[in-house]
Amino acid sequence: MFNNRLAGISIVIYNIDIACRENLLKQIDGFIKYGFNVVVFLNSYDPVLMATTKVLVSHETDFSNMGLGFAHNTNIEKLKLVGSEYFMTLDQDTIISEQCTHELFMSSSKLPSMYLIGPLLVDQNFTELISRTEKIKRLFFRKKETVDLIEVDKLIQSGMTGRISDWSILNGFDATLFIGEVDYEYCNRLKFHGGRVFKLNKCSVVQLIGLGRVGIPHFTVALHKPIRHYYYIRNQIRLIMDGRYPTRKIFTVIVHSLAVIILSPLAGKSFYCFSAVVSGICDGFRRIGGEKNG
Repeated sequence: MFNNRLAGISIVIYNIDIACRENLLKQIDGFIKYGFNVVVFLNSYDPVLMATTKVLVSHETDFSNMGLGFAHNTNIEKLKLVGSEYFMTLDQDTIISEQCTHELFMSSSKLPSMYLIGPLLVDQNFTELISRTEKIKRLFFRKKETVDLIEVDKLIQSGMTGRISDWSILNGFDATLFIGEVDYEYCNRLKFHGGRVFKLNKCSVVQLIGLGRVGIPHFTVALHKPIRHYYYIRNQIRLIMDGRYPTRKIFTVIVHSLAVIILSPLAGKSFYCFSAVVSGICDGFRRIGGEKNG
């Protein structure tokens, strides 16, 4: 039986609204009752969350705009200090049950070093969230997986579970990416070191990605503020330029960039992304990292 005291949960919160905070507090309370160690990173002072005495809180004024990789690294360092041997990364847009969390930690403990595991991703309607490429594969080549444990190329950070010792060997998440590709880059680096990445289909997590999707079946994009698209596009190109992503991936980035430019405005003027996408492409080729200034 897995000892939940060896499990640590890193939660990153950026400018959370009141309704979302209430749901998150309930979820954190469930984690505490299950015996998990929980660390929350706040980018601004939140008296309610900071008053939750059973939760470790990472907060420093100078850390406010350091990004997702830095925040999770800060949290996991705190988890190490309280004896956690395994980590799970979450954010304020993630809903996962205590039982699924336990299952992911238990499965991770049974896997060798340099293995990552994550849950099945679903939206608020419990529809599975899969990539455009995977949709096409299932449409023409294969059906949905029916076994519990599936090897995959990458995981998003919501529910990503692994060993803290592996995280230490890999020097943690890349803090220079700010947001976007932080999780995928970590998966790539782990696989480069001989690791493998898995999805546990019997465990699901509700992931609130952006503000919905817009487009036509099999050709949609997530609705994000333009700045989010900027980071995702910039970081992918930067990683290609650094030789950490294959050169051929540039074609996928360009297709995605065009899709964002064409489809996002269908949701309204506030989603016009042309300048953000162009800036992301230019800054990616210039290998700019960190927070966007100006």
